[in-house]
Amino acid sequence: MLCASAGHPEPRLVTADGVVTGLACGGLALGIDAPQVYEQVSAELEPGGMVVLYTDGVIESRSGRELFGLETAR
Repeated sequence: MLCASAGHPEPRLVTADGVVTGLACGGLALGIDAPQVYEQVSAELEPGGMVVLYTDGVIESRSGRELFGLETAR
């Protein structure tokens, strides 16, 4: 699979046996800079695996004053 990011957190790859890894890709949010070039990264998605995409709204959600955070999302 090929992936590019326009400002969202890196996607997570989940293997059929439940191992989670990040797919390192990044870039500016769409529309910030007109000539922006987005890097494509590739990864093999094995049978039974999945890709999890999410927005920063997930990791920036709060419980009181505490952020959910990136570490919790892993």
